[in-house]
Amino acid sequence: MLFHTEAWTDLAGKTQILQKWPEAVVDPDHPAWGPEEAFHFWGEPLYGYYLNDDAWANG
Repeated sequence: MLFHTEAWTDLAGKTQILQKWPEAVVDPDHPAWGPEEAFHFWGEPLYGYYLNDDAWANG
């Protein structure tokens, strides 16, 4: 997954959230979900999250 801005460098994966706070699965207002506008992803991509200016991504 490629991001063009560093604004999303603190991404949360749903898998990681639920591993750490399993009770969040039944509580949409749980603090683990962050603000209402927060981005969440079900699983981290094979090569992780990266920005377009990461050296290895431009190889």
